[in-house]
Amino acid sequence: MSTDIVVTKRIHQLCQDSQNFILIGVVIAKSDPKYMESTTMATCGGRDDGTRGVITLTLRDSERDTINCTVWASQVAIDSFDSLFHIGDVVNVSKAKVLSSSSDRSEQFAPRSTSPYSLKLNALQDGANIKLHEGSGLEQMRRLVTVAPVDATNTYQLADIAAGGHSHNGQSVNILAVVRCVRPKKQIVVAKTGKIKNLREVIVMDATHSGMSMKFWSNEYVERIDKWTPLTTILLMTDVRIEYNEYFKSICLGMSSKTIITEDPACEQADRLLVSVMRVPLQDSDVA
Repeated sequence: MSTDIVVTKRIHQLCQDSQNFILIGVVIAKSDPKYMESTTMATCGGRDDGTRGVITLTLRDSERDTINCTVWASQVAIDSFDSLFHIGDVVNVSKAKVLSSSSDRSEQFAPRSTSPYSLKLNALQDGANIKLHEGSGLEQMRRLVTVAPVDATNTYQLADIAAGGHSHNGQSVNILAVVRCVRPKKQIVVAKTGKIKNLREVIVMDATHSGMSMKFWSNEYVERIDKWTPLTTILLMTDVRIEYNEYFKSICLGMSSKTIITEDPACEQADRLLVSVMRVPLQDSDVA
């Protein structure tokens, strides 16, 4: 057993030489888990064949600092982490490895963070772990989940996106919008794999456009959307993908692996938007 002294560090204090530390942060984004076969997976009793999994959490520990934490473990452990950790939870990350973001290939698929570093945690190694935080400062850390990840003025209006049509297809943008309505969960068979995936569709609006569809395939959001209240919940969304539907000749929105969604962000623009949308006449035919 290691006798190294473990210290608590903040995101802004990290460097590539940082070791044996605990970092406390609130989860502001979470990926769906991915799995791969491994023939050399380490276990508590040595090495064993099996399936290895990975999940990425984006953490915030102050109004200015965020970092991505990629967790590797057995399939059983990743399944456990996936069910245990959710957006808004405060976690302790123990003995993670600090990597330069520029050399970490997983960063190109993860949400943008403010830190020049990323964390890699191998939960199969002695001492490395992630768990729910139960100490002091819990409520203060939870409040950070409403901090806007980008300047709310640096967003696209929905009318401009709609006007661009197929020319915007595949682009990623930041959007500040209000939930207009939430549609029921659907189960879709994925053609390539034959697997069944859950789909949720939410209609969002702003002061310039009364309804644009956004699709959610993320397991985290398929369930989380039930907490959203139409004409009340405000979403500040970064790196949202614009998708042009050739069949319906219309624009819709979708999440990517880099998307961060901040619910009811603590900013003046969000408050003003909520007042503005109350003046927008609503008709079902306006929904894109």
